[in-house]
Formats: sequence, structure tokens, C-alpha cells
Amino acid sequence: MAYLANYIHESVKDDEEGQIYNQKLQFTILIGDYLFGKMMSLLLEAGGGKLVSTFADMLAENNEGLIIKYKIDQYSDQVVRRTKAAYYSYTFLTAAQLAGIDCEEDLDNINDLGTNLGIIMYLLYNKGSHEQIRKHILLAHQLFDMVNRDMKVVNSYLEKSLKEISEFFGSSSEVAVI
Repeated sequence: MAYLANYIHESVKDDEEGQIYNQKLQFTILIGDYLFGKMMSLLLEAGGGKLVSTFADMLAENNEGLIIKYKIDQYSDQVVRRTKAAYYSYTFLTAAQLAGIDCEEDLDNINDLGTNLGIIMYLLYNKGSHEQIRKHILLAHQLFDMVNRDMKVVNSYLEKSLKEISEFFGSSSEVAVI
């Protein structure tokens, strides 16, 4: 729902881009705002009040990324991290919080793991270089190992997915050379 709301808001252009202010524009903005609000109210109804600040942080980070992209006119790694990858990082962070993980170091590593997976997905979708993809696969493996050091979860879907994507883009020894 957050992705859809942000996608709708991102479709609204600035004056400099030739945006015409009319009833359709107002309706588009209202739909995006409604979806954001509905997402927050559903979260509260489901007893996820402790996650509201996490979602608010995600929305703020996403908007900061869009400001960098459109106002500073710079499409950089930071824009990808703050927009596209933010959905993954905050999904992982939210899941960790719901699982009761409260160690700040683990939460940071889980957040970074999600970020790297989000960047990998972005690079795959946008035909990024194999070198860039392998770099983020290596980082994701390292972060997974750090997070999993205490939990010692074996054969999780995430671990299997990381192995599969590593095999597709080269062995871990090839990845480690980066």
C-alpha cells in the first residue's frame, strides 16, 4: 500500500515539468494521501502501533530520496537506497521488530540486509552490471551471516534465495574478489 501511494505521488510533476493544476491533479494527490492514511490506520487497528514510527521513517526517507532525485537533479546510489531499496529495508526491519528483535546492532544489520536486497532487485530490473550485483550479493551474505550468528537458522528461504542468486551471478569465491 505504501508503494502504491508513493507511486501515485511520484506521478505528480512540478510546475517546471509542465504540471497543470486541475481537479484531476487534486484527486491524484488525495488518493495518494488517502492510501498513506489508510495504511497507518490499518496498522493501528492490527495492533501495530509500535511500528507507526518505522513506517513514518520509511515515508520520510522515500521523500528525501525523491527530493534528491528531482530537486537536486541527481540520480545516485543514495536515491536508489532511499526510494526503491527502502521498501525492502523497512520490510525487513518491520519483520524483525515484530519478531521481537530489539538489539540495535541486529536491527541495523537487518535493515542493511534489506537495503542490499532491494538494490539487487533494482539492479536486476534495470539491467545493472554483474559487478554491481555481485558486490551487493556479497554484502547481503555478510549481513545475513552477522544476523544469523545468534539465531543459527538453517535453510531459511532467505538463505536459499541468497545461495541461488549467488550461484546465478558466480560462486561466492568469485564474489569475494570484489
